[in-house]
Amino acid sequence: ILAQVLHRYPCLVACKMGGESLERCVRILASLGAGTPEGDLTPYGLFALATVIGAVAGLMIKLFKTVLMMFIELFWSRLPAVLDQAGWSPHSDFSLVNYFWIMGGLLGALVGVLSVPLLDATPAPNLGIWARH
Repeated sequence: ILAQVLHRYPCLVACKMGGESLERCVRILASLGAGTPEGDLTPYGLFALATVIGAVAGLMIKLFKTVLMMFIELFWSRLPAVLDQAGWSPHSDFSLVNYFWIMGGLLGALVGVLSVPLLDATPAPNLGIWARH
């Protein structure tokens, strides 16, 4: 049913919220029974919106879990096995046991470096002058 609706009303896929496009989307939602002519959502429209939001959130969580498990498998299973085969074993002078603190430090530094561009320059809240007196 969703494929038929998207085929019949392609503006639902990429609805630009401005001017004529907004009015067109309001008319389409009203014709589907998901919206009123004034642009408000009906209970059916709210249910459909909640369903879409829930499905998208579920897919994003599944993608995050898949990527996370892939990196865990790579860094904590495969790479130590390759290092062990290369001679960096628990019995060598600089043992494989050190791998865990080295990788922890490197990955923590990587997260810190990559998070800097994502943070804005807003200072952390503090007590200001009250803490000085």
